[in-house]
Amino acid sequence: MWEVFLFVNPLGSYCLNTEQTILKFVDEHDIRAHFHFVAINNLKNVDDFMMRSNMDLSDIELRNKVTLDCYDAALTYKAATCQGQRKARQLLMKIQHAINKLGAEYNENLVEKIAQKLHIDYQELLIDKQNELINTSFESDQLMAREMNVQETPSTVIFNYNDEEKNGVLIDNCKRHELEAILTNLYQESHLETPTTEPENVIDFSTYRN
Repeated sequence: MWEVFLFVNPLGSYCLNTEQTILKFVDEHDIRAHFHFVAINNLKNVDDFMMRSNMDLSDIELRNKVTLDCYDAALTYKAATCQGQRKARQLLMKIQHAINKLGAEYNENLVEKIAQKLHIDYQELLIDKQNELINTSFESDQLMAREMNVQETPSTVIFNYNDEEKNGVLIDNCKRHELEAILTNLYQESHLETPTTEPENVIDFSTYRN
């Protein structure tokens, strides 16, 4: 079994690709996996989104809007988990798709339309966003990212429980083909096969346990 922590920019297109790659790999290889999507809210995500969207980094008003959008999208995802982890992941990925593939603007109307299509109770979602427990859990997620030394998004931490040592592997911001190679190596290791290559940009650590 794999326990997968996926740290993402709630507005980011690269994160969407990473999410899709991991979900597809796990499904194709029939791997039992428990997913934790963690939407990260920080200034680097804001900068990355603005640069990839060709926005003026010196536009303070625009920067403030993106900062608020990033925070709201991350909190919206966290609140949506109250109505099911799977629905929350779908909401997050459809928001990312709408913004990066369809050119939509992030706003309440966009979130409401997507929520309705996914049969997520939007009014309940708004209430949960104000819930103290949800906000505390959201802040705990941000702390967990720092404790796991997550510097960039998308980043993935995988605990392979077929490995006797059960060490975590941090896969820091990488391209799709690199990610697929790393996932293949982890899969081979868990099935007592010899890994094809020694993957790069992977950090082993065993001090953290969720």
